[in-house]
Amino acid sequence: MVKKKLGEEKLPLGRKQIAIDWNEVDRLMIAGCTGIQIAASLGICEDTLYNRCKADKKKDFSAYLAEKRQKGDSNLLSKQYDVAIDGNTTMLVWLGKQRLKQREKFDDENGNVVQTFTELKKMIADGSLLKMLMQNQDKEETGKDE
Repeated sequence: MVKKKLGEEKLPLGRKQIAIDWNEVDRLMIAGCTGIQIAASLGICEDTLYNRCKADKKKDFSAYLAEKRQKGDSNLLSKQYDVAIDGNTTMLVWLGKQRLKQREKFDDENGNVVQTFTELKKMIADGSLLKMLMQNQDKEETGKDE
């Protein structure tokens, strides 16, 4: 056993600590990668990543990942919004369905799908939609079903 002399610096025990590029970790988290995928990309064990997150970032890995993932989701939604507003009709329809719960079909009071937009246009043109709406209003006012 080697004795330490007075004033001599203490040598660290164990293996040398692996350097983690937290900018790269953040980028991968924002992109939607999991902890296992990030660790594999860095060439380290996922437990090393989780433990170092706690030590270096003072947060549990899951909390840190959730924070960065939200930033990525926000960036993605913002870009999709920009594409839609610039006139991409496919993106407009998709965002309408996702965020506004818009649908191409309508349900009756029992939850049955009754019409598509195309069918509704035809019903408007031939007056049958107005007739159906008036019948429903009459039912509601009298409180009885026919």
